[in-house]
Amino acid sequence: MFLAIINDSYVEVKAELARKKDGTGVLDWVMSKVRRMMKRGKKPDAPTNDITYEDYKVELIRAGYDEKDINEAFTKYNIESSEAVSDKMMEDLGVEMTAIMDRNKNYTENHKDYIVMNRRVDQIESSIISVVDQIDAVLEKLNKFERDKVRVKEQENRLAIESIFANELRQRQVQPASAEKVAKE
Repeated sequence: MFLAIINDSYVEVKAELARKKDGTGVLDWVMSKVRRMMKRGKKPDAPTNDITYEDYKVELIRAGYDEKDINEAFTKYNIESSEAVSDKMMEDLGVEMTAIMDRNKNYTENHKDYIVMNRRVDQIESSIISVVDQIDAVLEKLNKFERDKVRVKEQENRLAIESIFANELRQRQVQPASAEKVAKE
């Protein structure tokens, strides 16, 4: 039965992993396009001299980055809000933001996997507890049968002893009567 429970849990985990979304989201697709563009060294059509800190920050927020992560990246490169952002700085910031997003994505996926596995372990524990409870109930029934068996055996022994005593008592009553007959004769 225990193996059946484990097998059921295994099948459920496999089915859940199969249902897990294999495709990437829209944001991942956009980010992959941005990464490829950065790797190729393409420059945007608009002049980069006009891009400011605020413009770049707004674009990163639209791309799905947290403002906290954006501010950390700008602080790391000592970019102030009044400065214009150069191409090299933009590329460095893009790489930095991509690394942060990848790290956050890995944390999120690991956390989801942890939650799923934790739920599976809880299910297995509850199954094991129910099996142990059933075994305990069977053992209780066996103990009851054993006690009943002992009681029956004690009753049989008591009846056997009583019959032996009754026979012995009858023989003693018969012997004095026969002794009196012999004495009278």
